[in-house]
Amino acid sequence: MAKKILLVDDEASIRTVLVRIIDISLSEECEVIIVERSDGAEGLAYLREHGRNGSFPDLLITDLTMPNLRGEEMVAQAQAIGVCPDFFAISGDMEIPDFSGAPCVGVMNKPFTVPLLALRLRHYFGVHNQCLAVGEIPGLRESAEGRGLVLGTCSIDELPAEIERGKPQAVFFSGVPDPDGVAALKTVRHWPLFVFVYDGLIPNDRRDVLRGSMSVLQINDTSAPEIRRLLTGIQETTCMSANAVR
Repeated sequence: MAKKILLVDDEASIRTVLVRIIDISLSEECEVIIVERSDGAEGLAYLREHGRNGSFPDLLITDLTMPNLRGEEMVAQAQAIGVCPDFFAISGDMEIPDFSGAPCVGVMNKPFTVPLLALRLRHYFGVHNQCLAVGEIPGLRESAEGRGLVLGTCSIDELPAEIERGKPQAVFFSGVPDPDGVAALKTVRHWPLFVFVYDGLIPNDRRDVLRGSMSVLQINDTSAPEIRRLLTGIQETTCMSANAVR
């Protein structure tokens, strides 16, 4: 069954990016219908028109700072007349409105990272939320278990097959695999977020191989805020650990 997402943002460039993220996050698993509106007034009009019939959106993704009608005002008015779906709020404001009592399933601050929003979308729709860790990464186990994640094991040789089988959302590497290991990753059809925990420059031969992926991050250690945000976005998923090839 197709999933319908109502996307409300006054910036056309942001809507274009969000449409692309939604497409790469969900289109392989289900049909996705995206309806775009350019401000809160247009979004509210759409919700009023379609009400609770068969064309009502499964999820609303809305900016908060918009002309005519702000995102939180749109949500409040839609909720008052019984036509407010679950929603993600995206905001560049420092202060986030109080959404208690509203069907808010997440708030993300601008600028947001593409991989993290993709993780949140796939988690919401229940699509392959698995995480892999390659090698022993200090602090990752504690951070994962603190968020309800389970840390398992597999070998580095099995990693491409595990990516194909489980379609993980993120793979954490302790260091950088050797050239053969990186080249093997290019054979998989599903590209998760690759996170290299490595205090140094990724060698050019391996960076060139990975250049085709839009989802590559490098951080120095697992205490970094990026790791905490990523793990929060993958709660209630499975983490697997593999032995590293440095």
